[in-house]
Amino acid sequence: MDQSQISPAGERHWQASTVMDAAALENLHALNRLYLDVLIRITASESGVDCGPGSTGECAQSSRIAACVRHLAPVQRQALAASPFSLFDARFGDGPFWVQRVGAATDAQFREAGAAPSTAGSFTQLALFYAWHLVRADALAARLLLGMSDAVSTVFTALALPDLQLLAGAAPHLITPRWPERDTVWRILLGAARRHAQCMADTRLFGIQVMAGDLAGRRPAGAVRPGAL
Repeated sequence: MDQSQISPAGERHWQASTVMDAAALENLHALNRLYLDVLIRITASESGVDCGPGSTGECAQSSRIAACVRHLAPVQRQALAASPFSLFDARFGDGPFWVQRVGAATDAQFREAGAAPSTAGSFTQLALFYAWHLVRADALAARLLLGMSDAVSTVFTALALPDLQLLAGAAPHLITPRWPERDTVWRILLGAARRHAQCMADTRLFGIQVMAGDLAGRRPAGAVRPGAL
């Protein structure tokens, strides 16, 4: 399916379906807006954070995205945040990671993380709570809005509420921009936000296509080529 096959009316119908609960979308938009602010702050004040083995490229991409977001006007950030999908990710599609993460989380790790979470840690707690609540209320909505795999959905369904604070404390920098390795997706989203509201509305259809492609185990044409933001 290409973008021309989805009309704005089709996007509204998709959002109005029983899966797209209005409250879940409203909370997601608020989280997206908060994340854009947090992304700017953590990349500016915590740029020396070690993101772990193999994460160098992902961290660099987060910094590039943050630099672009920093130059958006508040109304443009708001338009970007109103996307019907998360702009952040916590490896919601990675079942083995979450099975291992839950098994490794201990009280000692949480104590080491400190009682006062960082800016990144505070948002991680909030994002994980949203995911936990959403998957329990509607697993399909968590799959669509967050890109959550069935394996991760099973893990989150089994988590007790206090586990979320434990996990966030053990991995405060877990949250990254969604699609961090796909420059084209972010270039399209940020470019639309810089222009005008109708352009952003049309571009959300592209994001829906990317999300649908992920859920189907494929990526739409044009979403995989790297390019400067």
